[in-house]
Amino acid sequence: ITANMMNQATELILVLHNQNPEKPIKLVVTTPGGDIDSAIAFYEEMRRKKIRLHGHVSHSADSVSIVILSACERRTATSSSTFVFHPVTKWPNRLVTEEELWLLARDATHSRETFCRIVANTIGRKPEEIRRLMLDYKRLGAQEAKRMKLIHRVVRINPVATA
Repeated sequence: ITANMMNQATELILVLHNQNPEKPIKLVVTTPGGDIDSAIAFYEEMRRKKIRLHGHVSHSADSVSIVILSACERRTATSSSTFVFHPVTKWPNRLVTEEELWLLARDATHSRETFCRIVANTIGRKPEEIRRLMLDYKRLGAQEAKRMKLIHRVVRINPVATA
């Protein structure tokens, strides 16, 4: 997920919300991760505007996807979905000075702490528990995600019949 993708998704959701503010918007989340700051901004905007989202993970919700899913009042996943926690990193796409590297490290720490706070508040845990999951590169299956309250329900997808 890039910053541009998150901006486009936010704009579209705001348009849909303005058309019918009472109707929940269904959001399918499946991504290997991406820009944590954009996901945090998305979460904060959805909460600030009180937009009703119903999120569904159809395959994987890795790192930033978990923050996006946290913005949803209802959260489901297919039985084969996975959820991956890993440390927040911010790698520059160029050579940087030592001072710039320290600034990146400080920014990554702030983003990590915000991630932990958001997820912990969503599932009723302590931020330290979420931080431990990140440091352990924890991968959860759908049932384990349900037990942790990352999702409310695991759904089965009926296979499509072929002729």
